[in-house]
Amino acid sequence: MIDSIPLHSPIVKQATIAAPRALVWHAVTDQRELATWFGRDARVELRVGGPYEILFLMDNPPGLQGGEGSTVLSFEPEQFLEFSWNAPPDFGRLRDIRTRARIELEEAESSAGTAVTLTHDQWGPEPEWAAVRTYFDRAWDHVISDLNSHFSLS
Repeated sequence: MIDSIPLHSPIVKQATIAAPRALVWHAVTDQRELATWFGRDARVELRVGGPYEILFLMDNPPGLQGGEGSTVLSFEPEQFLEFSWNAPPDFGRLRDIRTRARIELEEAESSAGTAVTLTHDQWGPEPEWAAVRTYFDRAWDHVISDLNSHFSLS
């Protein structure tokens, strides 16, 4: 068994980012800003149904570069962003099935920073989804760390 956590359990990552909520919001919704810390390029239109595409593998052909086809599902400025997400090309047919990710922002209680909660869910029922879930459980740790570093280096 790849993962001892039930397959359908959401991934939840939490961190406190040493930056005001407005700046963190900008970092996760502005395509130029996203390309400085998350991927190598991004296409974002902050509207329901708009693209939320983060690109990582620029040498791959279009459609296999990253989050192509991912879209904004819902949002409330400086509160939350919910978007569809896909698996990397290595996961074959599972790449075409969208999962859901949500980033929530709140004022941090103990500091002047922002409490960030990232939740990723809607895994498929097939056993091969366990590998996708395990991949993202590790990948989101890196993303949160990179977001934190983005502000600590500013």
